[in-house]
Amino acid sequence: MMFELNDKIHKNVLVSSDHGLMLVNRFDYNNNHVGQGQCILDHGNISTVEASYCINALQNIEEPVIFDIGANIGSLTTWLAKHFKKGKIFCFEPQREVFKILCANLAMNNLENTYPYNIALGNKCEFRKILEPDYITPNDFGTFSLVNNNIRSKEFNEIIIELKTVDVFVEQYQITQLNLLKIDAEGMDLEVLEGAHNTITKFWPCIFIEHFDNIRSINEDIQNFLAHYQYSYQIIHNNILAIKTNEI
Repeated sequence: MMFELNDKIHKNVLVSSDHGLMLVNRFDYNNNHVGQGQCILDHGNISTVEASYCINALQNIEEPVIFDIGANIGSLTTWLAKHFKKGKIFCFEPQREVFKILCANLAMNNLENTYPYNIALGNKCEFRKILEPDYITPNDFGTFSLVNNNIRSKEFNEIIIELKTVDVFVEQYQITQLNLLKIDAEGMDLEVLEGAHNTITKFWPCIFIEHFDNIRSINEDIQNFLAHYQYSYQIIHNNILAIKTNEI
C-alpha cells in the first residue's frame, strides 16, 4: 500500500517528558505562548510547583483519595498518581477533545489508580449546551470556561456537557474518603465548593485552588466560604492551599 501524502492538519503529537509519554495538542498555546501543551513541548514538564505542594499537604497519608477537578490533559494527575501509587485520583475534564488526550496519557503511563470522568462539576446537576473550541486554532485550552468563555469556537459545533455536584458524585460512586479537593474550574471555583458542602463537612479535605493572578484577585466569596468552614489558607505561587484550621 502506497503512503498517501495530504495536507490534513494533525493537532496531537506524542512527546517524551518528565511525566512520561504524553500526548499534547501542538496548538495548545496563546499569544504569550502559554498552554499546557506548549509548556511540555518547550520544557518537558508542567505543574511541578502545584504537585509538590499537593504532595506535601498529603505527606502523612499513604493512600489518599484525590479529586482533580479541571484535570486538562493530566499534567497534575500524572504527578500525583505516580507519587501516591496506592491512592486513588478521580479526575474530571469536561472538554471532549481534551478528555480524550487525558485518557490517552493515563493509559500510556499505566496509571491504573486514576479514574477519569468527562463531566464538569459545579453547584447544580444539569446539562449545558456550549460551542466547542476550535482545537487547531492556537489558544490556551486550559482557560476554557463554561461561564466566561473567550476561546474561539467552531461555528456550528455545539456539544452538551454534563454538570454534577461533588456531593452527588460522592454519593453516586460511594466515595468513603476524600483527602484533597483540587479545583481549576476557570470561574466556577466557588460553584464547585458550593456543590461540595456535604463532602467537605464529612471528610474535611485539603483544598487546592489553582491560578489566581494575585492575592487581591481572590474572590471575596471564596474567602468567606473558607472562613465559614474554618479553613485557613495561604497563597502559593498564585494558588490557594486551604487546610482545616484545627488540623494545622
